[in-house]
Amino acid sequence: MSDWIIRCFHNSKRSGAHLQRTKMKHFKMSEFKCDCGCGKVDMKDELLKKLDELRDLLGEPVTIKSGYRCLKANIECGGKTDSAHLDGYAVDIVIPNSRYRHDILSVIFKHNIFNRIGINRSTIHVDCDPLLPPRVIWHYYS
Repeated sequence: MSDWIIRCFHNSKRSGAHLQRTKMKHFKMSEFKCDCGCGKVDMKDELLKKLDELRDLLGEPVTIKSGYRCLKANIECGGKTDSAHLDGYAVDIVIPNSRYRHDILSVIFKHNIFNRIGINRSTIHVDCDPLLPPRVIWHYYS
């Protein structure tokens, strides 16, 4: 077992394996695979259900830029050490234009789907990590 896999396991906020059981209406598990090429995808059912709800209410496609991240991928992209991506509680959604950003945020707020939101120029981070502070919005602009 490589060093970064061992660290990823020990760095995780939760122990034990998680089996994805949610049948998704609008997404494939391959959309959530780690970007580093390790192929790991360990998304939480709660998040997957929320994404399908968001997609249903939005009435438009939702494209995932980043889903699960192993520790190696999280370090490479400059992610936080307690990133919700590490435990499968977060995704970054592609935002092609400001109208789409408005519409997706309107749906999220109106239906209280996510209460942790990060806004970037071309993505919106959403997560439902129960160990991180709720009811927060931040931006990545410098």
